Amino acid sequence: MNFRVFRPLLACLFSGLTSGAEPIGVPKELAEVPASNFCKVVDGTASKDGRLAAAAGFLRPGPIDWAKFRAERGYFDFDDEDKELANFLVDLKKDRVIAVLKGKHFGTRPAYNHESYHLAWSEDGKYLVETQSWKWHTATAMLYGLDGNGAIVSSMNLLPLVKEQLRVMAERDHKVARQRFEEKYSVSLSDVAVDEAGRVSVEAWAEVPKSDEDPTVSLVIRFLPRVDAGGKFTPGEVEAKKTQ
Repeated sequence: MNFRVFRPLLACLFSGLTSGAEPIGVPKELAEVPASNFCKVVDGTASKDGRLAAAAGFLRPGPIDWAKFRAERGYFDFDDEDKELANFLVDLKKDRVIAVLKGKHFGTRPAYNHESYHLAWSEDGKYLVETQSWKWHTATAMLYGLDGNGAIVSSMNLLPLVKEQLRVMAERDHKVARQRFEEKYSVSLSDVAVDEAGRVSVEAWAEVPKSDEDPTVSLVIRFLPRVDAGGKFTPGEVEAKKTQ
């Protein structure tokens, strides 16, 4: 989705907004066995150097009867209501899981009908943004910072930051009340990118699904996260450009 920017840059400081999400550890029973025992790599999610990728699978060490989940063209499809379904960050060379990710993508295809899953990597593999989106909203948008071994050392949920920027715009430009925005509006993200400094860029919009009366608002948001004394990401200074 391409937007034309037509309003001056808006900047605001979110110094009090913390990460809201901690790095997720790997259960011991999963860390001690090959990742391929219980998960499969999601197509198109590998880091630039091909060392790391996202995988979909189960919170049990396996082995799994993969034949039950095999689909056409070599893909694997899982039950999205399986309580043990999970997404993982995997070291492909070592065949080991590094972390349990926030998403709940249910197979190895990058998209299923109205659902899609994506990892945006920095060139050096030290930052990634995980997103899982549905037709009307983005359910997961996580920024992760990695050390030299690929371990997650910092993380941040991007959705609260993005939602608040959109809410302020809806209220300012269209007089949308906070309560109506929070109850009726859905927020979606696209074209997520992160560079080697950890600077995040994302296009985002908020709309009331199937409504022709409620206004839609959209932004391009950029920020450079900071790491606080506790090792958590905070957004720092946030730049937001109104789009149409």
